[in-house]
Amino acid sequence: MYYLGIDGCGKYTKLLMLDENNKIIGRHSGVPTDLRLQPAASVAHNITLLVKELHRLTNTTVKGCAGLCFAAPSSEIDEHEASLVKMFKNIGFVCAVKVIGMERASLAAKIGDVPGVLLLSGDDVYGYIWRGGKETFTGGYGKLIEMGGSAYSIGANALRRIVMFLDGRGSDTSMAVMAARELGVREPAEILNVINGDDFKANNVCNLAGVVEKAARDGDGAALEIETQAARDLAAFGAGMIIKARTDGEGTHMVIGGPVLLLNESIATQLNANLRTLFPDIHILLGDEKAELGAAMLAR
Repeated sequence: MYYLGIDGCGKYTKLLMLDENNKIIGRHSGVPTDLRLQPAASVAHNITLLVKELHRLTNTTVKGCAGLCFAAPSSEIDEHEASLVKMFKNIGFVCAVKVIGMERASLAAKIGDVPGVLLLSGDDVYGYIWRGGKETFTGGYGKLIEMGGSAYSIGANALRRIVMFLDGRGSDTSMAVMAARELGVREPAEILNVINGDDFKANNVCNLAGVVEKAARDGDGAALEIETQAARDLAAFGAGMIIKARTDGEGTHMVIGGPVLLLNESIATQLNANLRTLFPDIHILLGDEKAELGAAMLAR
């Protein structure tokens, strides 16, 4: 008997099997099954191919599945949950089939099926609370309502410091040379032409978060200040979620992740310290967003 978890979010689908002792007995990945990227018919076709290949690799069958959990984009569940369950039944699964959001699966991968908080920092900042069998979402407000601590916010702050330096209003920063290289120009002065050009997009700003991380590691003062502010902003965001999630005398499990926190150790470390100062009993884990593992754990 096995439990199957599937991460159906993103460019690739990831499948994972657990035995009754939570030991991993099989993995597979391949074509996408994200309902935001393709029609339901394509999702059904791709899932069928992926499941068949996983069974071939592990010498198992649908009859041996004791539980299945599919992690889908949360925004698509209300519309597609029933059709997804039917799809797996049509493949031949006779076990219970669950459809959950990616956030819950990512949280469960680290703390299991217990109450907790998930904080993700990527191009934007997102929060998720699982408590009392209920989900609460926060953040993800977009670029106009800029969330401090996101890749966009970090990159935008880097550009501000660079432009101030170029205008003679700020101190020198090594981020200017690094950003010029990242933006494909030779000299820092050319950055102004780039950011005023038609081809300059939000993702160009987000990519500058990597420049901040590199410059901070080299001891650049402006970059270090940007990282410190990002950690403070994320701590304030996280503190609000913790207050919502906890009750008096109750410790809280929190998982932090997303590209910013997984790739920038300094921000993650400072965020951890800031939150522990506010909430000494909190349990903080750095998550790698293995939604397929969390889904398999929740398939029971």
